Amino acid sequence: MFGLIARVVASGEVTDDGSSDAGQGNPEDWRTTPAHQSAAIVHAEVADAFHRQLAYLGELDTKGSFVVAGVVAVLVAAVALGHVPQGPHAQDLAGMAIFFLLGALVGGCFTWWPRQAGDVPNPRYTRERHWNAIAEHVLRDITDQRVHQYEGNLRVVRRKVLGLRLSIFCLPLGVIFGFASLMISGH
Repeated sequence: MFGLIARVVASGEVTDDGSSDAGQGNPEDWRTTPAHQSAAIVHAEVADAFHRQLAYLGELDTKGSFVVAGVVAVLVAAVALGHVPQGPHAQDLAGMAIFFLLGALVGGCFTWWPRQAGDVPNPRYTRERHWNAIAEHVLRDITDQRVHQYEGNLRVVRRKVLGLRLSIFCLPLGVIFGFASLMISGH
Protein backbone atom coordinates (compact mmCIF):
# COMPACT_ATOMS: atom_id res chain seq x y z
CA MET A 1 0.00 0.00 0.00
CA PHE A 2 2.75 2.47 0.92
CA GLY A 3 4.62 1.66 -2.31
CA LEU A 4 1.50 2.49 -4.31
CA ILE A 5 1.07 5.82 -2.49
CA ALA A 6 4.73 6.69 -3.06
CA ARG A 7 4.42 5.99 -6.82
CA VAL A 8 1.25 8.08 -7.05
CA VAL A 9 2.87 10.98 -5.18
CA ALA A 10 6.02 10.75 -7.33
CA SER A 11 3.96 10.77 -10.53
CA GLY A 12 2.20 13.99 -9.47
CA GLU A 13 -1.24 12.49 -9.20
CA VAL A 14 -3.65 13.31 -6.42
CA THR A 15 -3.39 11.19 -3.26
CA ASP A 16 -6.27 9.80 -1.20
CA ASP A 17 -6.61 13.02 0.82
CA GLY A 18 -6.95 15.15 -2.35
CA SER A 19 -3.50 16.79 -2.22
CA SER A 20 -0.52 16.52 -4.51
CA ASP A 21 3.08 16.84 -3.35
CA ALA A 22 4.93 16.60 -6.66
CA GLY A 23 6.43 19.87 -7.87
CA GLN A 24 5.31 21.83 -4.80
CA GLY A 25 8.70 22.75 -3.38
CA ASN A 26 9.56 19.36 -1.99
CA PRO A 27 13.39 19.22 -1.96
CA GLU A 28 13.33 15.59 -3.03
CA ASP A 29 11.33 16.29 -6.25
CA TRP A 30 14.48 16.61 -8.37
CA ARG A 31 15.00 12.88 -7.93
CA THR A 32 11.55 11.90 -9.16
CA THR A 33 10.63 14.69 -11.58
CA PRO A 34 12.24 14.23 -14.99
CA ALA A 35 13.72 17.15 -16.89
CA HIS A 36 11.46 18.88 -19.36
CA GLN A 37 11.15 16.77 -22.50
CA SER A 38 12.46 19.52 -24.75
CA ALA A 39 15.59 19.81 -22.58
CA ALA A 40 16.28 16.12 -23.00
CA ILE A 41 15.71 16.34 -26.77
CA VAL A 42 18.02 19.36 -27.14
CA HIS A 43 20.67 17.67 -25.02
CA ALA A 44 20.51 14.48 -27.10
CA GLU A 45 20.73 16.40 -30.39
CA VAL A 46 23.69 18.49 -29.24
CA ALA A 47 25.46 15.39 -27.92
CA ASP A 48 24.92 13.60 -31.23
CA ALA A 49 26.22 16.58 -33.23
CA PHE A 50 29.25 16.84 -30.98
CA HIS A 51 30.09 13.14 -31.34
CA ARG A 52 29.61 13.33 -35.12
CA GLN A 53 32.05 16.25 -35.19
CA LEU A 54 34.68 14.30 -33.25
CA ALA A 55 34.23 11.35 -35.61
CA TYR A 56 34.58 13.71 -38.59
CA LEU A 57 37.89 14.97 -37.20
CA GLY A 58 39.13 11.40 -37.09
CA GLU A 59 37.96 10.83 -40.66
CA LEU A 60 39.88 13.91 -41.84
CA ASP A 61 43.05 12.50 -40.28
CA THR A 62 42.44 9.21 -42.09
CA LYS A 63 41.95 10.98 -45.42
CA GLY A 64 45.14 12.94 -44.81
CA SER A 65 46.93 9.64 -44.24
CA PHE A 66 45.78 8.32 -47.61
CA VAL A 67 46.89 11.50 -49.38
CA VAL A 68 50.33 11.37 -47.75
CA ALA A 69 50.62 7.68 -48.64
CA GLY A 70 49.79 8.56 -52.27
CA VAL A 71 52.40 11.31 -52.35
CA VAL A 72 55.03 9.02 -50.88
CA ALA A 73 54.14 6.29 -53.40
CA VAL A 74 54.50 8.71 -56.32
CA LEU A 75 57.82 10.04 -54.99
CA VAL A 76 59.16 6.50 -54.46
CA ALA A 77 58.08 5.55 -57.99
CA ALA A 78 59.85 8.62 -59.39
CA VAL A 79 63.05 7.78 -57.53
CA ALA A 80 62.80 4.12 -58.54
CA LEU A 81 62.69 5.12 -62.21
CA GLY A 82 66.05 6.79 -61.74
CA HIS A 83 65.47 8.89 -64.82
CA VAL A 84 66.72 12.46 -65.03
CA PRO A 85 64.60 14.40 -67.54
CA GLN A 86 66.50 15.58 -70.63
CA GLY A 87 65.70 18.92 -72.22
CA PRO A 88 64.66 22.24 -70.73
CA HIS A 89 60.90 21.69 -70.97
CA ALA A 90 61.06 18.23 -69.40
CA GLN A 91 63.14 19.60 -66.53
CA ASP A 92 60.67 22.46 -66.03
CA LEU A 93 57.78 19.99 -65.90
CA ALA A 94 59.71 17.75 -63.48
CA GLY A 95 60.40 20.78 -61.27
CA MET A 96 56.70 21.66 -61.28
CA ALA A 97 55.84 18.04 -60.47
CA ILE A 98 58.19 18.06 -57.48
CA PHE A 99 56.77 21.42 -56.36
CA PHE A 100 53.18 20.16 -56.44
CA LEU A 101 54.06 16.84 -54.81
CA LEU A 102 55.81 18.67 -51.99
CA GLY A 103 52.75 20.92 -51.70
CA ALA A 104 50.56 17.82 -51.36
CA LEU A 105 52.93 16.44 -48.73
CA VAL A 106 52.85 19.70 -46.77
CA GLY A 107 49.03 19.78 -46.98
CA GLY A 108 48.79 16.20 -45.72
CA CYS A 109 51.16 16.90 -42.84
CA PHE A 110 49.17 20.06 -42.04
CA THR A 111 46.06 17.87 -41.82
CA TRP A 112 47.87 15.54 -39.42
CA TRP A 113 49.25 18.38 -37.30
CA PRO A 114 48.05 17.87 -33.72
CA ARG A 115 45.45 20.37 -32.59
CA GLN A 116 43.46 20.58 -29.41
CA ALA A 117 39.94 19.30 -30.05
CA GLY A 118 37.89 19.44 -26.89
CA ASP A 119 35.66 16.77 -25.47
CA VAL A 120 33.13 17.65 -22.79
CA PRO A 121 31.83 17.42 -20.17
CA ASN A 122 34.64 17.31 -17.69
CA PRO A 123 33.67 14.55 -15.22
CA ARG A 124 35.16 16.28 -12.16
CA TYR A 125 33.45 19.59 -12.97
CA THR A 126 30.14 17.86 -13.57
CA ARG A 127 30.31 15.89 -10.32
CA GLU A 128 31.34 18.86 -8.18
CA ARG A 129 28.92 21.33 -9.69
CA HIS A 130 25.83 19.17 -10.22
CA TRP A 131 25.82 16.59 -7.45
CA ASN A 132 22.42 17.68 -6.11
CA ALA A 133 21.22 19.88 -8.97
CA ILE A 134 17.91 19.72 -10.77
CA ALA A 135 18.09 17.47 -13.83
CA GLU A 136 17.03 20.22 -16.23
CA HIS A 137 19.81 22.50 -14.97
CA VAL A 138 22.38 19.73 -15.39
CA LEU A 139 21.23 19.10 -18.96
CA ARG A 140 21.36 22.82 -19.70
CA ASP A 141 24.90 23.19 -18.37
CA ILE A 142 26.25 20.12 -20.15
CA THR A 143 24.52 21.15 -23.37
CA ASP A 144 26.01 24.66 -23.10
CA GLN A 145 29.47 23.16 -22.58
CA ARG A 146 29.08 20.94 -25.64
CA VAL A 147 27.81 23.80 -27.81
CA HIS A 148 30.71 26.00 -26.75
CA GLN A 149 33.25 23.24 -27.42
CA TYR A 150 31.57 22.36 -30.73
CA GLU A 151 32.04 25.94 -31.88
CA GLY A 152 35.66 25.84 -30.70
CA ASN A 153 36.27 22.63 -32.64
CA LEU A 154 35.02 24.23 -35.87
CA ARG A 155 38.36 26.05 -36.18
CA VAL A 156 40.17 22.70 -35.99
CA VAL A 157 37.85 21.26 -38.64
CA ARG A 158 38.43 24.23 -40.98
CA ARG A 159 42.21 23.91 -40.73
CA LYS A 160 42.20 20.17 -41.33
CA VAL A 161 39.91 20.63 -44.34
CA LEU A 162 42.22 23.35 -45.69
CA GLY A 163 45.22 21.01 -45.51
CA LEU A 164 43.26 18.20 -47.13
CA ARG A 165 42.05 20.44 -49.97
CA LEU A 166 45.60 21.63 -50.60
CA SER A 167 46.79 18.02 -50.79
CA ILE A 168 43.96 16.91 -53.03
CA PHE A 169 44.60 19.88 -55.34
CA CYS A 170 48.38 19.40 -55.54
CA LEU A 171 48.65 15.60 -55.79
CA PRO A 172 46.98 15.17 -59.21
CA LEU A 173 48.86 18.16 -60.61
CA GLY A 174 52.16 16.68 -59.43
CA VAL A 175 51.31 13.36 -61.06
CA ILE A 176 50.23 15.03 -64.32
CA PHE A 177 53.35 17.21 -64.55
CA GLY A 178 55.58 14.25 -63.69
CA PHE A 179 53.95 12.10 -66.33
CA ALA A 180 54.23 14.93 -68.88
CA SER A 181 57.92 15.30 -68.01
CA LEU A 182 58.45 11.61 -68.70
CA MET A 183 56.55 11.80 -72.00
CA ILE A 184 58.50 14.81 -73.26
CA SER A 185 61.88 13.33 -72.38
CA GLY A 186 61.03 10.16 -74.27
CA HIS A 187 60.41 7.53 -71.59
